Amino acid sequence: MSPPAKTPPWRCVSGTANVTYPSGIRFVSGSVSYLSSAPASADPLGALSLSVVAESSGAATNRDADGAMALADPVLWPDLSTAWVVGPAGIGGGADIESDDSLRARTLYRKANPPGGGKLTDYEAIALDVPGVVKAWAFRQPLAPGFIAVYFLFEGRPNLIPTEGDVLIVQAAIDAKRLIRIDDSVAVAPTPAPLALTIDGLASDSQTVRDAIAAAVTEMLVERSRPGIPGDTFTLSRSWISEAISGVTGEDRHVLAWPLDDVTYTNGQYPVLGPITYGA
Repeated sequence: MSPPAKTPPWRCVSGTANVTYPSGIRFVSGSVSYLSSAPASADPLGALSLSVVAESSGAATNRDADGAMALADPVLWPDLSTAWVVGPAGIGGGADIESDDSLRARTLYRKANPPGGGKLTDYEAIALDVPGVVKAWAFRQPLAPGFIAVYFLFEGRPNLIPTEGDVLIVQAAIDAKRLIRIDDSVAVAPTPAPLALTIDGLASDSQTVRDAIAAAVTEMLVERSRPGIPGDTFTLSRSWISEAISGVTGEDRHVLAWPLDDVTYTNGQYPVLGPITYGA
């Protein structure tokens, strides 16, 4: 079953100072409704923040930061503002029903990496069990071996880069497991690093072929890439790029003019497709 989106606190224009509001307050955005998930108190100036969960499921329940929301039942809550704003983390964690291929890949991963009481693959498995997470990588920090960073990708996001709301959902899943033998563990969104390409001498140059090349390189990056960190950098082979281009139907010949060599990533960088320039 696909999960609903959840959110850290929203911002409200005003409530009643020092009043505690219960869970279950309903809000709407488009055709999606949300319920506050925990009681919260307004501050002495009446400012109020609430955490919410969508009443329906799927990626359509996610919302960007600063999005407009409306109080669904103003008659029930006359002292609350009718206009609300999504907090800076957005509303994340909503995902569509998992595909058969995704479920199969996750099952095979678990069989190949059985739980081990705090191994890196245990953290990756926790992230992968969160609906919407398509890939995950856990790293120990070279200078702080008791600290683990879990990078991940989330479906439905541009270049699969998670939003802050998605990070909070995965972090909550990690915290709930409370694995031993570490000092701390955090979920992290990779930093997208656009990969610019220059392709010369394309023998069968058409928009169809160009679109297919972009799709093939994007698929290759998702399949082969991971984030790089200091002490454990990731090197993207130039030959992988040429191989992806050569595999496109209708492509007969090309010259990869840029990059000139393999490309290395660190500091949480993750390669995503950037602009493609076509020369003569």
